[in-house]
Amino acid sequence: MTDFSKTRILIITYYWPPSAGGGVQRWLKLSNYLHDFGYDPVIFTPENPDFDLRDHELLNEIHPDTETLKFPIWEPYGIFKKLLPKSKANTSIHQQGSVNKNSGIINKLATWIRGNIFLPDPRIFWVRPSSRFLKDIIQENEIKAVISTGPPHSVHLIARKLREEYGIPWFADFRDPWSEWDLLESFKTSKIAYKYHKNLEKSVIENASLVITVSDHWARDFKRLGARKTITIPNGYDPIDFKYFHPTLKNEKNVKFLHAGLLSEMRYPNHFIDAIEKYNGNHQIVGELMGMIDEKIIERIRQSNKLNKLIKIDGYITHRKLLQLYEEVDILLLLSNKGFNNEGHLPGKLFEYMATGKFILAFGDPNGDMAEILHNYKNYELFDYEDKEGIKDFINNLNRDRFSLKVENKEYINQFNRKEQASKIAKLLDAYIGKSNE
Repeated sequence: MTDFSKTRILIITYYWPPSAGGGVQRWLKLSNYLHDFGYDPVIFTPENPDFDLRDHELLNEIHPDTETLKFPIWEPYGIFKKLLPKSKANTSIHQQGSVNKNSGIINKLATWIRGNIFLPDPRIFWVRPSSRFLKDIIQENEIKAVISTGPPHSVHLIARKLREEYGIPWFADFRDPWSEWDLLESFKTSKIAYKYHKNLEKSVIENASLVITVSDHWARDFKRLGARKTITIPNGYDPIDFKYFHPTLKNEKNVKFLHAGLLSEMRYPNHFIDAIEKYNGNHQIVGELMGMIDEKIIERIRQSNKLNKLIKIDGYITHRKLLQLYEEVDILLLLSNKGFNNEGHLPGKLFEYMATGKFILAFGDPNGDMAEILHNYKNYELFDYEDKEGIKDFINNLNRDRFSLKVENKEYINQFNRKEQASKIAKLLDAYIGKSNE
């Protein structure tokens, strides 16, 4: 039920339950907590989005007072699914943010079209009809501000149109970069297409009242690229998810690690897997890899008799099940991107990992934003992907005492609490809406 005593804001997002994965968690959680600070979010999302990862349990987590507006979208992925029905997983990888470099000619064509024709992304066909549809919504519902969250970055173009039409405050939220996104090169983006990306990006970040992004490094990048004002609001964790969390460490010889989510070549810790295969110490290292996993990585593990016995590979699991698995493992595996501009890449699961208090084994830039956060968390080890000897030494000298539950900086971790972050956003909305009404 709509609470007319609250200020109504519009949040434009492609990913919304039952969509699964990291893209949906950020604004599902933040919108829920914005109700506590005097705001009544209205969600605008596609009626028929083309994503394969679904978690219907997340529908139960939407705040009962949140209104969801759905509008039809046409996406071109269906064409390629019809041409290659057996390659549905590969097609979905194009959607979720990775590229299978060894795919067939149709998938390679799809990659090139994705990077050079459908700009800024294949959801571009949703922009014009959505902009027309939302004009009446803005006025009839007394919407006081708009928040757009990408990728896909097409959603920002919808918000830009509303900003131009009504002059209301607009926060453009970037969960990933745009023109400096490390995957653009993988899409075989031409110079002409790249320039078009740059121009679209400039029109968004220069016109948005505020650019929000998930790391300090990327906030500085957007400022350099022309954003009027930037602020960092990282991904976070929801304290409700950990209300009944009971971390355990089993007194046994096995040391168990876990990674759930996208595992592509850009995040493959090959030296870690090699070290496990060669390990002959006092413990047995076992692990679980779950989610969308590159076929070459699956093949590498299954071709090894030893790794095939030690490492369980499975598909996507629900967020609730993932939280349960956190309780049972010794090591939480954190994988940042290897590519360009990875200094600012903060995997969304980092903050849930810290909320568990468990040991984090991370791979990524030792000088990036992730390294700084882990340093303050303390219960971790971080390696560069190419630190073969360091990774080998860590595995060969495993000590279960390293995995004792020691969270020494709870105050630091609490700043990533979704409710705290929603409070920060609410204060920003207060300021910008107040200015627009003066």
